[in-house]
Parts: sequence; structure tokens; C-alpha cells
Amino acid sequence: MPSISLTEPVSPRYIHINTATNRVHLLVPVVGGQEISTDNTCKSTVALRDFFDGGALRELNVYKDALEFDIQLLAGGSPERVLKEERLTQIYAYIDALIAMRHSYSDAMTAFLTRPSNLHSIQLRPRIPDNLSKVVNPTFTVERRNNASGVPLSSLYNAMHDTFPTITIAPGEPRARLISEVLTHLSAKPILAEPNIATIQTVLSEQC
Repeated sequence: MPSISLTEPVSPRYIHINTATNRVHLLVPVVGGQEISTDNTCKSTVALRDFFDGGALRELNVYKDALEFDIQLLAGGSPERVLKEERLTQIYAYIDALIAMRHSYSDAMTAFLTRPSNLHSIQLRPRIPDNLSKVVNPTFTVERRNNASGVPLSSLYNAMHDTFPTITIAPGEPRARLISEVLTHLSAKPILAEPNIATIQTVLSEQC
């Protein structure tokens, strides 16, 4: 007899489920990222704009639709259905909150950054200047403007760029880094034939 699979997303963007408490957490991109300065230059501003101006709402609505679909398939009163219904209630609350915050998040984030805390702003100098940065009271800053000829005014930036013209300061995307490390370690092993599944799984576990 054919069965219908449940559709609740496993790892949705912005959404985290605490499996111990069934609590839904909505992750706002204030800090984090794969590149240096993601948290404190235009990338942070863009990430917050994407989040509040539709990105998070789209993810929540997709999650909501999946939960509603799953709930229809599960027997009333079943433990799994009860947990999904609890998550659905929280998702509805987040949707209402995001709609209410859509036009006020910028001021709220600015007020948050001005308070004394362990969240420090650092305004760095990207290669291409941006006009979107809204760093408040930075702990450290680098001159970000160019002169009339387009030459950066920051002597520190110019010296570093001249010394390290090809260096990219970024850890890279985790999946790509993992694949690269696995391939490197596999090629170093004294294997006469192609590596088997067990060997690949071992190296993959080690590198994870």
C-alpha cells in the first residue's frame, strides 16, 4: 500500500527546533556568517533586510504549509501530531510578529547595538566601498572612503593590499571545504584501487 511522506523541513533557513523542548527559534542574522566582516558591514544590513523584508516570512509560510499538511495525515491525539500542532502555533506567532516588525526593525537593531554589551561593531574596509553600512559606535574602524581618483584613503588598507594582493580572508563554504579535505586525504592513502565505501565513510567521519 503506497504511503505519503511527511513534509516538515529538516533544516529550514532561519528556523531552529529545540527537539528537547519542542521550542521553535527564529534566528535573526545579527551575527554569524562565513566571511570576515559579515556581521558589521553592508552584508549585515543586507542580511537583515532580506530577513525582515520577506525572506523569513517566506520560510515561515513554507514551514507552516508543511506542518498543516503533515497534521492532516496524522491521527488525532497522536504524540507526533501534538508536537507538530505546538510548533504550528509558534510559527503563526512568528509570522504575526514579523509582519508587525517589518517597518521598525532598523531602529530596533540600532538601539540594540548602542547598548553596552558583548556585541561589538567593527567597521572594516571592503575592496569596493559601500553606502549601506550602519555600524553604531564601532570598537574599531578603518577609513572607508576613496579620494577623487578612486584610490582608497586608508593607508592600512593600501599597505595590506599591496603586501597580500591575492589573499582571500574567508573560511570558505563548509560543504566545499569538507569535500576538498576528504579528497585530499583519500588521495594520500596508499590504496591500489579506487577507495571503497567503507574507506570513504571513515575519512568523511574523520574530517567532519
